[in-house]
Amino acid sequence: MTLRTDWIAKGKVGGPLEPGMRTFHLENVGAGTISWSAFTTVGWLTLSNASGTLATGSPPMPVQASINTMANLLSPGTHLGEIVFADQTSGRSQTNLVMLRIGEMDFLTEQFELRDNDLDYQSITFTPDGSPAFYSVCRAPAANFPVDPSGGIPFATNAIYERSREVTLSPGHSVALFGMRTNSFLAVFDGSISFFSSGSDEGSLSSHFEEPRISCLRATYEWEHSGRSWKELNDRVVVTFQNVPSVSAANRNNFQMELWSYSMMAGFDLPI
Repeated sequence: MTLRTDWIAKGKVGGPLEPGMRTFHLENVGAGTISWSAFTTVGWLTLSNASGTLATGSPPMPVQASINTMANLLSPGTHLGEIVFADQTSGRSQTNLVMLRIGEMDFLTEQFELRDNDLDYQSITFTPDGSPAFYSVCRAPAANFPVDPSGGIPFATNAIYERSREVTLSPGHSVALFGMRTNSFLAVFDGSISFFSSGSDEGSLSSHFEEPRISCLRATYEWEHSGRSWKELNDRVVVTFQNVPSVSAANRNNFQMELWSYSMMAGFDLPI
């Protein structure tokens, strides 16, 4: 069958929860006909069919799993369920985890521990939508920075002496993160924007986000190198990292963070 994948659905108390459906494909790649069965461990999951047979070489059989209306009665928090597929002929089974995150905050963060960053040439836009996660997210291709960084104000050109730069916006201008609005923030040498303290934090991911912070591509960069700048426009402020090298690596990092005055945020990743 389809390789085991965990399914995480999110939403408000009372629903809806998205993604609300997932399709599994069963296929017999061995010799002889097999009988299969499937079941769920919780009442809020429904399967389109729960048993059948598969002949050798037959087309894959789709089984659709869906989150039913019983999930709308669940309390806030994390709820776990399983979908189990069993080969009645061999006795082998496969368990697929389903996680519901109801009424929880999603901090919209991904950690690339294996250098498996897959965001090259991508733009990611966060727009407030009133959901538990506060933002909806849209991803699209990106070929260039949306804002020309020319004329921007450099910062942290030597991070040994300057690890962050306080950016104060023009009178009447402000930006927001999760509804917290301010007219100043810290542009930090590590690829982040901090709203409190000194801004620099080279500890764990959890300690990094103990305070309100935006991290477009948090990494360890060369300390003595130009390429970091910020620039204020009429409707937004932009922080750019252009051709900034990682420590002890030949690659150059290019990304840009835009914060609009009406709370929308976007990050743009170019070649890494």
